[in-house]
Amino acid sequence: MMQVLSRSLHVSYNLAYHLLLDVVIWDSSPLSLGATPRQVFIDGISQLDHPHVVKKPVDSQNIPQVPDFDQEAEDAVKYDGLPPLEMKKSKAEVVVFTNIHTIYRKNGKKIEQIFSHSEVGMAGVVVVVKGEMKCYGLESDCLSSQYGPDIQHVDLKGGSIS
Repeated sequence: MMQVLSRSLHVSYNLAYHLLLDVVIWDSSPLSLGATPRQVFIDGISQLDHPHVVKKPVDSQNIPQVPDFDQEAEDAVKYDGLPPLEMKKSKAEVVVFTNIHTIYRKNGKKIEQIFSHSEVGMAGVVVVVKGEMKCYGLESDCLSSQYGPDIQHVDLKGGSIS
C-alpha cells in the first residue's frame, strides 16, 4: 500500500522506510471493494482474535495500476485548483469501450451486473451507437468492424461501466 502511495505521489523512496507504522494484513488488495483485514498489529500486538475472512477471486489480489496524474496537476495549476468539469462529446457516432472488468445496467429501479471478468475470465467490451448500448460481452460477441470505420475506442483499463 505504501509503495502505491509513494509512486502516486511521485516520491522516489518508500515512505514506509522512514515511518514506524502499524501493520494490517489484507485478504485482497486494500483498494478493492470488499477488502477486509485478516489481521491487524498495533505496536506488535495482534488485534483480531477471530477475524472474518471471505474467499476472494484471484484477480482481487492484483495491485492496482498507479494512475498518471500529470495532466490533472497541470490543470490544477492552470485553473487555480478548479479545472472545468465539462463533459466531452464524442466526435464518433460509435464508441467501443474495451478492457472492462464489470458491466452494470439499470433494470427498472434496480441496477444489475450483466458482465463480470471474474466469471468469464476475460475482459469485456461495450459498443455504444449514438448514446445507446448496442452490444456487450466478450470482444468476439461485439465485433466493432461491423459498425464502420468511424469508431472511437476507449480503454477502461479494467474498470467498470454502467
